[in-house]
Amino acid sequence: MQIGTLSFQVVGKLLQQKSCEYFIASIDATLLTISDTYDVDYRRFGYLGGRLWFVVPLKAFWKSESFLNRIRKELDRLFVNWLIDIDIIIHEKGGIPNA
Repeated sequence: MQIGTLSFQVVGKLLQQKSCEYFIASIDATLLTISDTYDVDYRRFGYLGGRLWFVVPLKAFWKSESFLNRIRKELDRLFVNWLIDIDIIIHEKGGIPNA
């Protein structure tokens, strides 16, 4: 059951030639704990910088702190001067139906 959508964008200067690919591979298992699937796209600017876009349909988001810590750790390892922009949309319904 999807409860919402997590989308985030990462921009940074590459520390390694394949930093974008390594970042996607390193957080794959973490993303699959909060969703069954996700979409990712990236663009490298030569060997200098990169921009990654993620869209994750959420099935749970109770692991938000460990999720964010994992992303920060991997960004520090693979990028310098990085920036992350995160948008979370949660769809919630409630109330007692009229009988």
